[in-house]
Amino acid sequence: MSVRFLVAIAIIIGLVILTIVAKSYLFPRYIFLWRSFIAVTIVFAIFILYLFSPAFVRFSAPIEPQITSGEFPFRFEYEIGGERFIIEDVLIAEFVRSVRGNMVTPARRVWNTSLSDGSGGGHLGNEHNFLLKQTSNITITFRPGLAEYFMDDLCRGESSVLNRNVESFAPRVTVRIAGNPPILTSVRPEDSHKLLAEHNITLISWEYTPSIVNSFN
Repeated sequence: MSVRFLVAIAIIIGLVILTIVAKSYLFPRYIFLWRSFIAVTIVFAIFILYLFSPAFVRFSAPIEPQITSGEFPFRFEYEIGGERFIIEDVLIAEFVRSVRGNMVTPARRVWNTSLSDGSGGGHLGNEHNFLLKQTSNITITFRPGLAEYFMDDLCRGESSVLNRNVESFAPRVTVRIAGNPPILTSVRPEDSHKLLAEHNITLISWEYTPSIVNSFN
């Protein structure tokens, strides 16, 4: 039985006692006590609402994965205006911890994604995105993927756990066209040749290590 539950029971019992006292024939004679009773009741009511707000309904942390780390080599070769570029590195995925959740923030497993060489031979931007091409209004990036994807952590079927969309973590090429709002087009490797060709980029090869099959029993 949690401490919060015991505190709530104690508060309820206290309110019941105060209510009984308030109905006694002596209580109306003491205006100060009557006002104090109202103030204490309001404070207790606010505390109970705060105590049992959705943020305090806690869910247990998800089960830790059986496989907690892995290395995934990748190689991305492309051509712009007759000049070839190669982005090659090893993506390192490491399990950090499992985090409890509540009605506001889902429970989740936290992973760390890093690169062996740090840059892979290209310009590394935010969220492990490599900059392929940039103009005044168009930005084209390549993302080798994130640890959640390669370590098979999409939380499928786990109750009270953040269910992850595979597209949010998989290897992708993204084209961002400036505007209000901006236009984003993001595709998987099998569709990237056509998208890059539309922006005068020739994708020569894209090699990456497939994700593993993990266990969360």
